[in-house]
Amino acid sequence: MPLAQLNIARMRFPMDSPGMASFVNQLAEVNAGAESADGFIWRLKDEDGPGATSYRILGDDAMIVNLSVWQDLPSLRAFVIGHDQHRGALQDRYTWFERATEPMTVCWHVDE
Repeated sequence: MPLAQLNIARMRFPMDSPGMASFVNQLAEVNAGAESADGFIWRLKDEDGPGATSYRILGDDAMIVNLSVWQDLPSLRAFVIGHDQHRGALQDRYTWFERATEPMTVCWHVDE
């Protein structure tokens, strides 16, 4: 059964600022890596660029969202930790995003 994942993060800087430039500059390549990964099914996209960075949630202009669907947990895990650039972005995430004080990720099974 496919697995959806959603994660949110609060940006430390506005998306168009120099503080977010290194994040924005690698977004297209990371998303392309996801889309070509084994087990990838779908991801939320906006019309403003390579991600879903124009979407805001919870009434917070600094909060961004990522939503994708994968064939199963092993497929998602393989991309998250196996794609070099994504793994590097995770290691650098506190450069761009505040440290979470509560859970910011959720996964659930969805019908095909």
